[in-house]
Amino acid sequence: SHMPVHIVDPREHVFVHAITSECVMLACEVDREDAPVRWYKDGQEVEESDFVVLENEGPHRRLVLPATQPSDGGEFQCVAGDECAYFTVTI
Repeated sequence: SHMPVHIVDPREHVFVHAITSECVMLACEVDREDAPVRWYKDGQEVEESDFVVLENEGPHRRLVLPATQPSDGGEFQCVAGDECAYFTVTI
């Protein structure tokens, strides 16, 4: 059976203010451990790199910016099925 996936947390828009070279973690929790989740920044899908780490641990999905730069600021989205969590990061 293909069950729809829902985002459990966060339910509200999250605003993160960071300072340069700080570590920032955006966390999203879904109701199915196997649920595929996609992260977007300013409308572009986020790919893992030296500057972005994507973590999956049980129902938890995390996007980690290990050492933020001013260019890391923006509008992030965690998309699971038809649902979306919104994060605004300012550096």
